[in-house]
Amino acid sequence: MKGLALVRRLPYWIRLIMAMLVIVTPVVVLCIIVARDSYEATESLAASQARNDVTLVDVYLRTYIDKYLGILKTLASEQAQRSYAEVSDRESMQTLLDRVALDHPRVYAIVVLDGDGKVVESSRRQALGMDCSQSAWWGMLSERHAPVVSDFEDSPTLGGPVVVLAVPVPGSSAVVALTLNTSTMSTVYEGLFSAGVILLTDTKGVPIVESNRREMTVAERNELAKNSPILPIVRGATGVVSFRDVIDPVTGRPVIGAGMVDPEYGWSVIATQEYATVLGPVQQGLIRTWITLGLSLLASFVIAVLLIGRGPMRRVVLPEISGGNKAVLDVVYDHLRQQADSGLYGEVRLRFRGGHIYKATISRESVFD
Repeated sequence: MKGLALVRRLPYWIRLIMAMLVIVTPVVVLCIIVARDSYEATESLAASQARNDVTLVDVYLRTYIDKYLGILKTLASEQAQRSYAEVSDRESMQTLLDRVALDHPRVYAIVVLDGDGKVVESSRRQALGMDCSQSAWWGMLSERHAPVVSDFEDSPTLGGPVVVLAVPVPGSSAVVALTLNTSTMSTVYEGLFSAGVILLTDTKGVPIVESNRREMTVAERNELAKNSPILPIVRGATGVVSFRDVIDPVTGRPVIGAGMVDPEYGWSVIATQEYATVLGPVQQGLIRTWITLGLSLLASFVIAVLLIGRGPMRRVVLPEISGGNKAVLDVVYDHLRQQADSGLYGEVRLRFRGGHIYKATISRESVFD
């Protein structure tokens, strides 16, 4: 009660402001909690969407590669090998390769290599005689004797920036291979609705294809593989991993996303969105909310002042006083001293018989000085 009495002795304006703060504080705290929850919910939704995108793209990637490996396995089957052996001239085998390439326009070249890595047949004439024995994928094929999916290759003869798929011919040292230009591999994520960026990298982290951005040069691909802070996060995890507030090496802006390493081929699949894109609508909505709240509180304060006035006025009738203004004020001060516990401070107005109004502001200090 003493605290309440002390508060009542404060000037009217201070008490009005304190009352407004008591009303406003819970609203502000609630808005802060809602804003934090909105940010967290939006981030979680974006991370979940990125995880879904990564999972779907990985499925598409496997389907895409398995499709072309199946074509090569058909060509390398015993029947295809016997047909090749029985052909009296190379034009018949050339016709076979041309027909397969025509049926699959995304394939840049289909080639047959001998045991030394030399191209002996090709759907692209300029590739004939090309020596692939020094290529990394040829070394992998020689070690595994199993189908191989190469890393990023920069081979203008085989179609520029490409990925090579190769299958050994059973019972022979020959190899059947095809090349896919990286620019045609966008089918891996075609039809996937994503506002962000989908990135595929090879086993070394070199980008193969990236959505929603221009095609990178070979130098830019190698630079990204060296400096990307995202790749170590993805390649160091098992399964799908989410990440937040990581700097995109291309744009230099923070992103949120997810990634995974395909367990069969070793490629990385990464999906990202910029924070500004994810949280922009939430930030705009919160800004509008804070502005509306601030204007509403200001309007409420102004209306309260207009409705209440400058404070409660107590009418006190004093006996007739003679002796001039000083005597009048002495009586008023004496009265205020007697009413010290009632909180009677503020503006004092004295109306004299002649109609003159004397107005003065009486503070606690002036009363008890």
